[in-house]
Amino acid sequence: MKNHSDTLPALHECLIAFYTSWHDVDWNQWIAKAELSLDIIVYYWDKWTESHFEELSRFLSKPKTKIRFFFANESDPALLKSIHRLFPDHTTDKI
Repeated sequence: MKNHSDTLPALHECLIAFYTSWHDVDWNQWIAKAELSLDIIVYYWDKWTESHFEELSRFLSKPKTKIRFFFANESDPALLKSIHRLFPDHTTDKI
C-alpha cells in the first residue's frame, strides 16, 4: 500500500467537523454548503440516501459538481465487525 502522507494534508487541515453520531449531523446544511464536490464515506447506504435524496439532487443540479462515495470492503471480516458495532441492530449481511 502506498503511503500518501507526503501528498495529503494533515487531518486537522482538512477536517471541518466531527460527530460521534450521524444523527447529530445537519446533513442538508452540509450538502447545501458544498460548492463543487462531496466526499462521503458510506457504511449504511439505503436510509441515508432516501432521507437526503432531494438535497443531493439539488447539489448535483449545480454545474460541474461531483460526489465521490467510499464504501467499506465487504470482504474484510474485521472491518464488517467494526461497522456492526456502530449498527448493532443490523446483520453484517445488511451492512
